[in-house]
Amino acid sequence: MRCPVPPRRASPGNRCGRVFPERRATGHLAGTAARPLSPAYWTAEAVELRGALDEAAFERALEQTVEASEALHMRFEAEGDDIWQRPDRTAWTLRRIDLSATKSSAEQTWDRAWQWIRNDLRSLPDLANGPLFGMALLRLAADHHLWLLRVHHIALDGYGYALLIRRVAELYEAERQGTAVTRLPFAVGLAEVVDEARTYQRQAQRNRDFWVARLLDAPPPVTLAPGAALARDVRRRRALLPARALADWQRAAGACGVDWAAWLLAAIGGWLARRSAAPEVCLGLPVMTRLGSRALNVPCMAMNIVPLRLPVDIDRGMQALAADVAAEMRASRPHQRYRYEWLRQDLAQARRQAGRGQGLFGPVVNLMPFERLDTFGDLQARQHPVSAGPVEDLSISVVPGADGVRLDLEANPDAYGDELLATLHEELIAALDTLQRAPATTPLRQLLREPPLARLAGEALPPRVDVLTALGNHAAHTPKAPALEQDGVRLNYAELLQAVSALAGVLVTQG
Repeated sequence: MRCPVPPRRASPGNRCGRVFPERRATGHLAGTAARPLSPAYWTAEAVELRGALDEAAFERALEQTVEASEALHMRFEAEGDDIWQRPDRTAWTLRRIDLSATKSSAEQTWDRAWQWIRNDLRSLPDLANGPLFGMALLRLAADHHLWLLRVHHIALDGYGYALLIRRVAELYEAERQGTAVTRLPFAVGLAEVVDEARTYQRQAQRNRDFWVARLLDAPPPVTLAPGAALARDVRRRRALLPARALADWQRAAGACGVDWAAWLLAAIGGWLARRSAAPEVCLGLPVMTRLGSRALNVPCMAMNIVPLRLPVDIDRGMQALAADVAAEMRASRPHQRYRYEWLRQDLAQARRQAGRGQGLFGPVVNLMPFERLDTFGDLQARQHPVSAGPVEDLSISVVPGADGVRLDLEANPDAYGDELLATLHEELIAALDTLQRAPATTPLRQLLREPPLARLAGEALPPRVDVLTALGNHAAHTPKAPALEQDGVRLNYAELLQAVSALAGVLVTQG
């Protein structure tokens, strides 16, 4: 395919190419191509800055960082089953929004800022022409700002945000101090990351075999609401748990002989199984595939989601369940770079299913323990979650921080209503507290609430009738209506009843 827009620099990072060229586009890549104008694919974070911000130094630091971040300047176009990418450094500007001139209270100004951010997230992305990002600086007061970063899901993951924010902070500090930054911004180019991914893909058969064997006989994943198509928006519930919550989970994990991440995944899996009355759940686990790769310090999309299949016996306690989770995580760790888009396609073929087949996992549990910025030069800084991108079903985010542990639920609004999501949020927080307090061997059956009874609207169901009686009723009321048809032979209800009665007589005679 030709490059519609010539690159500015003739470097390897400016080559046109297919995203994963040997595989048909599936998963979030195919979803993005199918909905190129959907705002659901925007991700965003806001950095709150308190203190006297040098806005000119901030803008210079931001411009240098964006210029060096190649993934932000790619364009994506679908051609059949392929998705092509090309570089295009379209001009962009930092939008400045001044909300400090009004006579509103600080609380009202804060609310207006977040309303502006929510409206900004409704803007439509353009994968083919870009830009794939937006930056805004909202001035709430002379010493209070919000810096909004909005990037399309195809270009950047959560750790990529951390790299960008940290780099802008370093350059801002250097600008203020009048010193030079000697460390290269991002020493590895995006082309090297893509080349490494292609090499991995050509050698990935062992990883494919591992996952297919692990999941081939898996039942359809358990969810807490009926499935729905990907929506253009996300429904959210947020909570900030006390800082001691992490210490409580670490203590409970120690009693089980695992780390806190394995304990927390076991607790969430146990809660999901108990609430759905399912003997097995499969969680989606976002993993950072950067360690040991060229993408370690490159702002780009290098995150994968791996299935965590977990049988749950509610007559066992957290100690046994957490050990199972830890063992499963150890077994899957060497295979975590194998893309879930590929795996979905592999399983569909292995099961001889057309299209995407059943989903790989139910709720996604995103643990984000990496360090968050708390200073920005001589300013106080605090990062606020805005959007994590599209949610097919339910996403649970856990983010430890200095001021507490953020536990957020994000859901497909067409599947989860406000009341249901609020109930699930409260139940999950209560379940985690109950499980960390109880002895590690106490059966889950005794600790977690039984699944709620379903309430059906409408009149009572008619009494059960056996098959022969039901057939006789149909034959009496609609004798000429078609009942069976195969290979050109058709029987109405009267004929079917007569044939069944004759066969019953033969069977009775033969004992």
